[in-house]
Amino acid sequence: MRHAVRTPPRPRLQAGGAALAIVTLVALLALTASGWWLFAGDRGEPEIDVAVLKPMPAPIALPEEELVTDDGETFGPADFKGKWTLLYFGYTLCPDICPVELGALRRVGQLLDEQHPGLAERTQRIFISVDPERDTPKRIRDFTGYFDPAIVGATGSEAALEAFAAPLGVGWSKRSNHYRDDSDRKETGDDYLVDHTTAILLVDPAARLRAVFPTPHGPQPMVDAFHRYQQAVEDTQP
Repeated sequence: MRHAVRTPPRPRLQAGGAALAIVTLVALLALTASGWWLFAGDRGEPEIDVAVLKPMPAPIALPEEELVTDDGETFGPADFKGKWTLLYFGYTLCPDICPVELGALRRVGQLLDEQHPGLAERTQRIFISVDPERDTPKRIRDFTGYFDPAIVGATGSEAALEAFAAPLGVGWSKRSNHYRDDSDRKETGDDYLVDHTTAILLVDPAARLRAVFPTPHGPQPMVDAFHRYQQAVEDTQP
């Protein structure tokens, strides 16, 4: 059963997170430019707005690394097989970016159900916490359940997370949390923020990273681009 949680804090700009997002976006632009022209030009397939969805130059197979779902089940590349996946890395105590992105994933799910029910049945949304030190299975389950019970939550050891995320170009780093009033500062070691990649990854039914949705994430443009891309990919498969 999903547990109710309080409404997440109102989104606000996180300086470190914003800087990391900019660096990540620049890297993705450089990485995917050639893949975009191959995809949209040479083969004559439908044009897709690269400000919304950026195909990879070549598919990247998900690493053979096992994580754990919020229900305690093992979770790895096999769980991506047979479905398209919208994959997001974040953490439950994120004060600004993650609530916005989970809200976008919720809305994308709703729009797929309304506009492309067949594709909706073949699509899953996954949230992977990069903060295993604080994100227990229950906390992850409560967080994803607040937005949409259909979103699957998972995490793993720091080593497993890094091994899974690094080949996909996903990264994160801790930094201290600064309060306006120093008297409120905690003395424990769990008072930190996590700057992390903000892109939403698109994984194909063969468990390969195929494209990236860079920020900002507009649900309707995402659905439109995803639908066109999915059709183009599957129409060209033997």
